[in-house]
Amino acid sequence: MDVRRITREDWPWIQRWFEDERLNKELGPLDEAWLDHVLRAEDGVQLVAVEDDAPVAVIGCVWSPEAGGLHGITDIAVRLVSRGTGLGPWALAAVVRWDGHPPAALGRLR
Repeated sequence: MDVRRITREDWPWIQRWFEDERLNKELGPLDEAWLDHVLRAEDGVQLVAVEDDAPVAVIGCVWSPEAGGLHGITDIAVRLVSRGTGLGPWALAAVVRWDGHPPAALGRLR
């Protein structure tokens, strides 16, 4: 599983995912303002977990305001057909291994 930053080109499938009532209720609603914010954010990142060239999860991260502090996961959305399969923890592990986050107090787990 690979992880990459969200791009504007991801917006159509993200909108389709959030047509799901449960996902929209728990993490939505999302709009263009949200997309613009996550594309410009410097205090964190919205990541896409990809498997076999298809998005399988979207994960939000926030960086610690202090150098070497603890970063956090703010949200995770798994594609509908993969819910309950254990894919979420795999996506989170891929986020921890992603080399794009600033150093954290706990170091980088590999």
